[in-house]
Amino acid sequence: ELVIVEQRGQQFHPRVTVIPPGSAVRFPNRDLTQHHVYSFSQAKAFEIELYGGDEPAPVLFEEPGIVSLGCNIHDWMVAYVLIVETPWYQKTGDDGRIAISGIPAGRYRLEAWHPRMRKPLVKEVTLVGGSNTLDNLNLKLRPDRRIRRAPTGRSGGY
Repeated sequence: ELVIVEQRGQQFHPRVTVIPPGSAVRFPNRDLTQHHVYSFSQAKAFEIELYGGDEPAPVLFEEPGIVSLGCNIHDWMVAYVLIVETPWYQKTGDDGRIAISGIPAGRYRLEAWHPRMRKPLVKEVTLVGGSNTLDNLNLKLRPDRRIRRAPTGRSGGY
């Protein structure tokens, strides 16, 4: 599966990407300035040296874990790639909701993660026969709301 995390407006878009192991991610630069994408994360350390309009080769993410992305040129640029070893995962929409279908009956460990949480929220859930949709479980996440953003007034022109 090929996934795109682009740089636009001196930000990564999307800020959070969830993928299975073995996925390749492209990092196109849509800004007028150059970027230098890197990660020192245990799950995937890599570096795409300074580049502009050209698109570098995709990066293959093989190991499960959380990968923090940064830009050596613009230190406010931060994003995350989560590599998960389950076919049942989903990133929430803007409303914070998800609905995962097709899960066999059984006992599961549900993990919810947000970039501003110190550790994932973990909850044991049991799905009984005929109830194979995870859509009626409320979790209260209390992440730190401070988000690093590009300085105002910068349009990506330098």
